[in-house]
Amino acid sequence: MNKDIFRKISKKYSTPQKVQKLIRALHYNREPNGETLKSAYKTLKYKNAHCLEAALLAAAILELRGYAPLVMS
Repeated sequence: MNKDIFRKISKKYSTPQKVQKLIRALHYNREPNGETLKSAYKTLKYKNAHCLEAALLAAAILELRGYAPLVMS
């Protein structure tokens, strides 16, 4: 199920620039109830992310478009 959602999302957000617009539209996760590290799927579901959660979401989407899923080196 998650792969189907990401395939659909990756068609709509097919370039790094489009993914950046999606990320900027998310609310910032200030972790009011303690530290979090949501999956890319849950980040989409809850529509909020901190920096690492947003990076993982971007990598998950762009990997389906042929980009290497690089987050950190």
